[in-house]
Amino acid sequence: MNDSKVSLSIIIAAPPETLEPGSLLSLQRLERLSDGVEIIVARGRMPSVQRNQAAQQARGKWLWFLDDDSLVSEQTLVALKSWLQRTDADGVGGPSLCPAQASFVQRVFAVVMSSFLAFGPSRARYLRVGLARPSGEKELILCNLLIRRDCFFNHGGFDEMLYPNEENALLESMARGGSRLWYDPILSVDRLPRQNLVAFLRMIFRYGTGRAQQIRRHSASGSLLNVMPSLFSLYLWSLLIAMCFSGLQGDGWIWLILLTPLLSLILASLGECLVQMRHHPRVACLLAWWLIPCSLLAYGHGFIAGFLGRACSPEARQKKLDVELEIPPSRMTGA
Repeated sequence: MNDSKVSLSIIIAAPPETLEPGSLLSLQRLERLSDGVEIIVARGRMPSVQRNQAAQQARGKWLWFLDDDSLVSEQTLVALKSWLQRTDADGVGGPSLCPAQASFVQRVFAVVMSSFLAFGPSRARYLRVGLARPSGEKELILCNLLIRRDCFFNHGGFDEMLYPNEENALLESMARGGSRLWYDPILSVDRLPRQNLVAFLRMIFRYGTGRAQQIRRHSASGSLLNVMPSLFSLYLWSLLIAMCFSGLQGDGWIWLILLTPLLSLILASLGECLVQMRHHPRVACLLAWWLIPCSLLAYGHGFIAGFLGRACSPEARQKKLDVELEIPPSRMTGA
């Protein structure tokens, strides 16, 4: 296929042991989008490096970044095709939704991920929120992100010393440079949340670490909101120390004032989970309320660790490991 005929390059980042990424299988099951599509599977241990190398080899005018477990539907491809024909966008993203086959525990995690208290405006990454609109890095997610190839390279691609948050740094740079970023709730993928509580909280901890590292490596004017969970974590540690030293002795009104932020968050979490019953199973919502404060603590501690520790991801030290690029045969490539 001639380069001039390639309109879209789909880049799937996967670890070496994943022989058949779920995203690739979902694409191969769908009807052909057009003859101007290529798929590149980039296997390795550092996703930002994998994606950059795949983008260097890509021939499409647009780059669509997917994770190996991002499942694509026919509806998503219809929305995607409309964006490829538009001239008023440089980057487009949509939510990563919890699929119907998710376990009950994963549905509980999906409630937390779509919580405004836990994720703020980033809840739009995990829930269809509103209509298609101009957006930014707070609402867009790398497991489902469409970017013009020339714009991607004009802003240096992904920072290979960051994982996660490499897309946040790039999108902020694009926005400062005048690039037009959009959020489309219909341009969605299905993706399972983590399978257990430890893995879920570790993921959120890593999100906090990645955000702090991003702030240290790049100017991130829109990241003030991300500092709040770390302040909440410091507040709880201060409260715990005060309780240990005082033994709850003293004026009860003082303790009531000190406990008000925590009690308010618990009540707000319960109230939000009741509202979430519009989108999620009721029992899952009732069991998710206590995870919202836990998620804030995990993110806050991760942010503190990222701010005080290394300014780059530990995996960045391994970025020179080989990346394997594969262009699999597919009905979507016209093969």
